[in-house]
Amino acid sequence: MTIRLEDGSRLPNWVVLLKKPLELSEETCSDMAKRAWPLWHPATDSIVSTPPWFMIKFDDEYFFELYSYDNRFFPKGQEPPKELFPQKELRDAIKQHNGWISIDITYDPLDEMVANGHMAKLVAEFARLGGLAVLFPPARGAVKLTPEACNCLRSEAPSTAFKLHGSHIHSLE
Repeated sequence: MTIRLEDGSRLPNWVVLLKKPLELSEETCSDMAKRAWPLWHPATDSIVSTPPWFMIKFDDEYFFELYSYDNRFFPKGQEPPKELFPQKELRDAIKQHNGWISIDITYDPLDEMVANGHMAKLVAEFARLGGLAVLFPPARGAVKLTPEACNCLRSEAPSTAFKLHGSHIHSLE
């Protein structure tokens, strides 16, 4: 589901907040895709890039767009709202971020739950690269990245990461 802001810009489906900005490369994206999706293979799937923008094609059906930002998602000094982020540990993680990655699908997929499951697996892999927290704006979900949360994101029921370890979420499944 695409969320549009008042100025017409899109809010990404997934956001990984990073301790420090990450300079992505095609090699990094390929490594993360291989980890996220064991069936991903550069001979049949592909990556197109103009850094800091990347497009990953998976399974001839999914086109995921990644963008690496070297600034903060939440401006420095702006407190994460308690009503959206009730856990102190999550708010503290959000305060520490200095870069972020957005992960999106480039079209409205036929099966949004399957597409979000694929993106959740990719998010979990990018979390290894200094991830502090994950935001899922379409369902107002947020979670501090822990090994348990990442395991949930990799599972067949990725919303359990938010239900068990984070803030409110509407179902992804």
